[in-house]
Amino acid sequence: LVRELDGRFGQGAGALPARWREVVGVDIARRTEPIRVIPGRSGAPAALEIRVVGPSAALVQHQAQDIIARVN
Repeated sequence: LVRELDGRFGQGAGALPARWREVVGVDIARRTEPIRVIPGRSGAPAALEIRVVGPSAALVQHQAQDIIARVN
């Protein structure tokens, strides 16, 4: 996932915040912020940690599959 993001949106995970609005869309970007990429263990996929503004957490959690689809 991280390699694919690098190819589409810039070099390294550090480039993701600058393009976050483009990756997830304006509505989700207003409520979230990418924090870090957590490498997977033993070949498992990496995880993206995001910060969510208070009550929007439930909304973002409900939209997790849509967010993953947009990132992919």
